[in-house]
Amino acid sequence: MDTQAQAIALTDTTPTPIQRILVALDLDPKHQSPQVLAQAVQMAKLHNSKLMLCHGMSDPLPPASNVFASGSLGMYGSSYSPELFEQSQAAVRAERDRLINELTAIATAIQDQGVSTEVSVKEGEPSHYICKLAQDWAADLVVVGRRGRTGLAEIVMGSVSNYVVHHAPCAVLVVQ
Repeated sequence: MDTQAQAIALTDTTPTPIQRILVALDLDPKHQSPQVLAQAVQMAKLHNSKLMLCHGMSDPLPPASNVFASGSLGMYGSSYSPELFEQSQAAVRAERDRLINELTAIATAIQDQGVSTEVSVKEGEPSHYICKLAQDWAADLVVVGRRGRTGLAEIVMGSVSNYVVHHAPCAVLVVQ
C-alpha cells in the first residue's frame, strides 16, 4: 500500500472513544504495581472516561456441595465440619470486605481528582472475572498489570494478563 493509500485509510477510520476503563488491580502487597493504576487514571483524565477498579479473589475453598458430599477437604482426608466451613466462609467475607474497603479508598482518592470511579470485588478465577466484568460493564479498555512470568512458570501458574489479552471483549493495555 502506498503512502497516499495509507493516509486515506487512516482518515476513513474513526477510533472508538474510550469512555469506560476497567482497571484490574492485584491488591496483594507482594504483587501491587502502582504503574497500572497511574496509567489508567492518566488515560481516564485524558479521555474524560469512567473507571471501574476491580479485584478478583481466587476461590479459597471448593463449593460447599463438594465439601459436604465428600465429608472432607483436601488430599489429607481431614474432617471438615459445618462449623469449620462457616468459619472459613466468615474469613472469606472478612477478606472481601477488606478488599472492598481498600478499593473504595483508592476510588475516593481518584474521584477527588475528578474521575468517576466504581469498584468491584468478586470471588473466582481473576482472569475469567475480568473478562466477564469487561463485557457486563461494556468496557472500552481493560488495563492490567503483568508479573513477567515466562516459559514454564507461565504455563504452570498461568497468566491473568495473557488470558485477558486473548479473551477480553475490548482493547487491553498491559502495563509492565
